[in-house]
Amino acid sequence: MASIMTVALRCFPTEMYTPVLGQSPTIDSLFLRLRRKLEAELRLQDELVKVKGILDMLFAFAALSA
Repeated sequence: MASIMTVALRCFPTEMYTPVLGQSPTIDSLFLRLRRKLEAELRLQDELVKVKGILDMLFAFAALSA
C-alpha cells in the first residue's frame, strides 16, 4: 500500500507544474534532477520498509524463543 507521501512525491513535479514545463530548458533540467532525487528517495524508503519488516520478524522470533 502506497503512503500518502509516496503518492504525493510521485506526482509532484509533473502534475503541479505541467503548464510551465517546456518553457525553459533550465527549469526542465532542474525538474528532471528533482524527479530523479525523489525517485531515489522512494527506492530507499521502500528498502527501509523491507528491512524494518525483517527486523520485526527477527525480534518477534527472538521474543518467542526466549
